Amino acid sequence: MRNIRRFFQTAVYAGATLFLGLSLSGCRKSEDSYQAEHSEELTWFSDLSWWSPGNWDADPKSGTGEITEKTGVEIRYLIPEDNGDTRLSLMMINGNMPDILSVSDEQMIRHLITSDAVWNLDELLQQYLPDSHLLVDYPKDLKTLLMERDGGWYGLSGDIHSQENQEEYGEASEFYQTFQRKKQSSGIIWNKVLLKRLGYEIEDLQTEEAVLKIFKEVQEREITVNKEVVTPVLVDGENYSRTTLAFLEDTFGASCVTADGAYQERISTKEGCHALEFLNKLFRLGYAEHQQTILTAYNIKRRLNSGQVLCFIGDVEHSGINPEEWISSGAIHSASGEEPVFGEKEEISLGEMTTFVSKNCKAPEAAARFLTVLTTQEGMKSYLKSGESWWPLRNDDWYYCQLSDEDEKMNAWKQLICAYKEASGPKTYDRELIDAAGDTTKICDIQATVRESFSRGVNSVLWAENDEEFDSAYEELLTELQEAGLFELEADRTEKMKQK
Repeated sequence: MRNIRRFFQTAVYAGATLFLGLSLSGCRKSEDSYQAEHSEELTWFSDLSWWSPGNWDADPKSGTGEITEKTGVEIRYLIPEDNGDTRLSLMMINGNMPDILSVSDEQMIRHLITSDAVWNLDELLQQYLPDSHLLVDYPKDLKTLLMERDGGWYGLSGDIHSQENQEEYGEASEFYQTFQRKKQSSGIIWNKVLLKRLGYEIEDLQTEEAVLKIFKEVQEREITVNKEVVTPVLVDGENYSRTTLAFLEDTFGASCVTADGAYQERISTKEGCHALEFLNKLFRLGYAEHQQTILTAYNIKRRLNSGQVLCFIGDVEHSGINPEEWISSGAIHSASGEEPVFGEKEEISLGEMTTFVSKNCKAPEAAARFLTVLTTQEGMKSYLKSGESWWPLRNDDWYYCQLSDEDEKMNAWKQLICAYKEASGPKTYDRELIDAAGDTTKICDIQATVRESFSRGVNSVLWAENDEEFDSAYEELLTELQEAGLFELEADRTEKMKQK
């Protein structure tokens, strides 16, 4: 998860009026005026299935209508429910690329650039909109990171946060700065009503043993809600490996740096093995169902809001829950005594999403105009007015400065996503080491191969029916990862650490 990311779509939607009347007297720039001769429909693709904006409303009284008036652009969203990178690959093969693309998958980003499928933004803007503010005031520190990663300026980062950017907008209130310092999107949360019904307090659920005990109790008592048996624990669907498993690695103390300062993939550590073992136990004992690992974000949201799930381990921030109905226990303290670790980010880092303009875009000038307007304060204000609290081009440093005093819902969110940091203790690691992309084609190819090997082999580990079968499947997984180039990848990351 990237630094200072999207903030609580549901909560802010409910409080949209909070933002719309705010004065923009402190804004750094006003929106340029563009007079469009006609309206142009552009397609906007995203590979994040949990982003579900409403249909674009071209009514001038609406927020998106204000953007259409200024840009001459109407948007048709293309957001697959699952397998976004695969679907985008098929679009590329079929020559049916979207006009604008917001992509999180780093391998796909590399493929788009090396295939010459997206515009270099300097070239696009100089050719079609040379007076765009993006050519002048896009944060240079972020632009440098993008160019180092991509070999040129091809995309706009999401969740913009950097020292240079903060200097333009100032600091948010102390309440919202806490989110920036302590937030972790993935965690463990509990349904308050079901906890009360079972007679548990959140303080009773701090250890691995206690968590497994309550799951067993729910299973044995066959607790029901609306005549449906309560699910003891829900994992995060098709995204479980980067949310549920990543949280378990954190909470069981898996670090990506060895005692002698070398990089190591966390899955190959004893703590990483413990995380897989715990997940295997959830499936083996029937506390979670196997089919949970293929659920889409929409299915996860429906199940969480049914009242029939006791515990969720995964991406809390984008789960679509009512935060006031849930509470976090922070960390699961390992039975083996390892302390939880917290992945910190540098002050300057790229957001999870990067937005590009396709070389096949049917109206590149309109796309340039749209991106230019949507990255101004007036454009962002209009998008907020439409009821959307997050989008791939949001400027976080601007956004957090618009939020007024906290309310009960915001306090509930704070508890849910900051609880892990407060419970995790002093041990930290640099999360950028995990998120880092390879500098060379060879290393990028190794990254892709290792990831594919993990996806193929991990199910045998998760579905193991006894300890012996688990141990055998785990050793086989490690062997496959090593054959895919795990050691070479670790050596490359170690060298980068030394250079830093």
